[in-house]
Amino acid sequence: MRHPKKEVQEAVEEIIGDGWFRLEPGGHWGVLLCGHRERDGCRLYVNATPQNPGNHANKLRRQALKCTHRTERGATET
Repeated sequence: MRHPKKEVQEAVEEIIGDGWFRLEPGGHWGVLLCGHRERDGCRLYVNATPQNPGNHANKLRRQALKCTHRTERGATET
């Protein structure tokens, strides 16, 4: 399912390309989970109707880069 805001959809695609995956819970458009796949894995909540889609997209990208499990998956720090 695509996000209705282009900026947020692009951010979600980038994050999923970095090893994250998406769940579709109620109340949000979705939740992105890091590839750690354990209870302590990182989660990003994607708002269905953000007030400012550009800011929300940038916030998601920043939070994904802060994932403490990135080095476990072999991702390079930028």
